[in-house]
Amino acid sequence: MKVHIMLMAFWLFVGSATVEAQDVVAQMNEVKGNAAYCYGEGADENPQTALNFALEELATELSKKTSVRVNVDELRGKASKLERKRGAQTRVLVYVPLAQYNGAQPERNAAIRSSDYAKAADVVKQMKMVKSASALKKLLEADMEGGLIKTCGTHANVKDVDNVYWWVFRKGEWLQFVTVLTPVRENGKRINLETGEEQSLMDFQGSEYGSVWFTLP
Repeated sequence: MKVHIMLMAFWLFVGSATVEAQDVVAQMNEVKGNAAYCYGEGADENPQTALNFALEELATELSKKTSVRVNVDELRGKASKLERKRGAQTRVLVYVPLAQYNGAQPERNAAIRSSDYAKAADVVKQMKMVKSASALKKLLEADMEGGLIKTCGTHANVKDVDNVYWWVFRKGEWLQFVTVLTPVRENGKRINLETGEEQSLMDFQGSEYGSVWFTLP
């Protein structure tokens, strides 16, 4: 079975009112200045990617404030969203009232087995050779057919952003490999497989970066 990377973006939240940009900025500042709310922010040229960044940051912040691991999927439909354009980028803020939030769940299976690092290393070696979007697609297709990876896709079709690997690259005339980030661990952080440091997908937001996700068999 071949994988076809989906490029159509979809919205996780509906029903938000269209308001003037200055009103949105005022609402964002009000949320950020109110201790009753927990929020996350994201920015990117792609609105869906900006939303994913914001959701991941919100999940991280909620996990800290509630002392319980919060999964991004648990926030879908529960978080309110504010959005505005700033130049070529879309800025998104998502938030929940701390007093009403009841979506925290015990950590599921985000802990990464040490054996998975060896499997991911094989994929990383191949990824470093990819220089174009067409080569990227062919590699993902070949690795799925060969059983090296199980599933893959883009920000537009990720269903469990915490429990997938993220292949990060710099966009341009030629794609430049940056790193692969592991799924989120029990401490709420990912591991940068190039440096061994703890990092978040939020560290690689912005128009210069692109990323696709994959899972291991």
